[in-house]
Amino acid sequence: MFSIFSTLKPMIGETAVHQENAVRSWMETGAEVILYGSEANNIARRLGLVCHEGVDRESGVPRLNSLFALAQKDAKHELIGYMNADVVILSGLAEVVETVAARMPRFLMVCRRWDIDLDETLDFSGDWTRLVRKRIAEGKLHSDCSSDLFLFRWPLWDLLPFTPGRPEWDNWMFWKACDTGTPVVDVTSMVTMAHPNHGYGTDGTMDVRTFWRTSPLVERNRALSGGGTQYCFRHIRARGNLWRLENGRLTN
Repeated sequence: MFSIFSTLKPMIGETAVHQENAVRSWMETGAEVILYGSEANNIARRLGLVCHEGVDRESGVPRLNSLFALAQKDAKHELIGYMNADVVILSGLAEVVETVAARMPRFLMVCRRWDIDLDETLDFSGDWTRLVRKRIAEGKLHSDCSSDLFLFRWPLWDLLPFTPGRPEWDNWMFWKACDTGTPVVDVTSMVTMAHPNHGYGTDGTMDVRTFWRTSPLVERNRALSGGGTQYCFRHIRARGNLWRLENGRLTN
């Protein structure tokens, strides 16, 4: 068994739809789901989930070092995964976690997502995956310079006070895994994850590149990472530290 943890944005408009779809899909994996921050209180209560407050924040946004530290204390299981708050898991994660954990005492599991158009509320009483797979067929696989899943066996290294939903921190995680000799396991071919396309900024109308250029917290993440630790999967591979799980086999 394993645990999934995350922190949510305020549950307003399409953001509420995206995040509820995501959280309910995590529950479908059989994982323990832990949410952090007052923004998640209502959905946690409705879905019977655990929600904790007390996360340190930067300009109102949770700090990832605080979030990861709390999750490692609160989770029931030693296998713990951080998920970005609006990413839907379709299939494969539970089996993949079991396979990798049985073969590696220490690892950092990562997974690329599919970017899709999905603003509908998914019906989890029916075949909700059918609609998502249809949108994936029309979507695009995200670049190999980011991951929306970071799953590990605790304890993990201490994170810097990055903020989620902004670039650079996942690149720093790739670099840190290489620096500590922790194998990075890419499970993209075995686990399907989907991310709904959306706007950025407080009102959701900003495109992603403008948001990256103008957000002070993006600049802060960049400074914390050392001015832009542009580690992608290809850089991890070049250091001999990237493993892939394909058809149940781990290859380096």
